[in-house]
Amino acid sequence: MTEQMLGSQLEQRMLESLGYVLHPRTFKEIQSYLFQEQDKFNYFPHRVVYTGAEHSGNPKLPNITAIPNLEIGRKLILGSTYGHTHIENDSREFQEIYEFQGYGAMLLHEGQHKSNCGSRYHQKARLHLLQKGDKITVGSSENMTIFNLEPKELVTLDFSHPQRNKAHKNLEKKLGTMLMISVESIPEMYGPTTVTFHLNKRYVEEGIIKAPGTSVNLLVSSPASTLGGRLYDTIARQHFHFQDLRIDVIKSGNISNKQRFTQPLLELARSKDKELFSVLELEA
Repeated sequence: MTEQMLGSQLEQRMLESLGYVLHPRTFKEIQSYLFQEQDKFNYFPHRVVYTGAEHSGNPKLPNITAIPNLEIGRKLILGSTYGHTHIENDSREFQEIYEFQGYGAMLLHEGQHKSNCGSRYHQKARLHLLQKGDKITVGSSENMTIFNLEPKELVTLDFSHPQRNKAHKNLEKKLGTMLMISVESIPEMYGPTTVTFHLNKRYVEEGIIKAPGTSVNLLVSSPASTLGGRLYDTIARQHFHFQDLRIDVIKSGNISNKQRFTQPLLELARSKDKELFSVLELEA
């Protein structure tokens, strides 16, 4: 399901008939979160940069997020949700579970922090590499950002307790998003392309992450039009480069027991899976 599908009148009516409400996010809404050469970005302010479809029916179905990439001149900015912090204060194992429908990544780090006037530093963040069918959970107080590694839109499904899944973008409003991924490529080019991971230096200045570097460049033996598996594999093979950013690269989600939640997320929701509903403290 693509951004265009989520945004078309026909698909919107179909989703609404199933109990979904669409929440498109425009470039104008997220532009202040971009920190790398944002004064040079020439993009349509009302262009949708990602769309969330929230389900409120009964039985509760997973929410949907569609994240396209941004083509800005000769540069491709890989699609992102630009970060938010979960704030539900409880003892549940996790607050939310995601299932990826293509190649992507999720950046997780502790969302509550002290500035550099204090003594606490968050030494590392975690970049989880995910492919179709992979699941990952988000805990209370964690900051999460989804990244698209596909040449087309990335779609994710997520499931949570609808009344106990609060989040905010206070950190992003103050500092901008923590990480941005750009691709130096002309769409019609064939051959290797350079993918750059930009760490927002304000997170270092504020003492949130203690990183000696601010960028990582990877040479991917594939043009921008065929990113996905090759970029996923390249990041995994060259994970050591991310130590300068104090980011641990993990080729999987964070569910340690591989026997848990093995069914598709839609089926887990529709069948009111006992373990999932118990963790989220949802009534079956």
